[in-house]
Amino acid sequence: VSLAVKEYVEETRPKLARKKNVPALFLDPRGDRLTRQGFWQKLKEYAKSAPSPLQDKLVSALSRLSNQEQSAISQSLSKIVELMEAEEIDAGPVLEAGQIISE
Repeated sequence: VSLAVKEYVEETRPKLARKKNVPALFLDPRGDRLTRQGFWQKLKEYAKSAPSPLQDKLVSALSRLSNQEQSAISQSLSKIVELMEAEEIDAGPVLEAGQIISE
């Protein structure tokens, strides 16, 4: 986080300020002081778009598996979906698409 703050203070904030003398640390796109409400709106936007740490950990672990292991997991999950008779459920709104690996 400290690198992001440093980059903001040294590079982004001066561009936003555009020669305005605004004492506030955080500025809106117009170069004015970012309001408390504006700050929370931005924070909510970032929180919605950020992947969860658990999701990142799973993606990382799965990517280290061999193609054969990934395929076995995929086949097992497909069988579970079939057994649950859940083939028609649209999980698209809650899932991200990724690379499909097949043998």
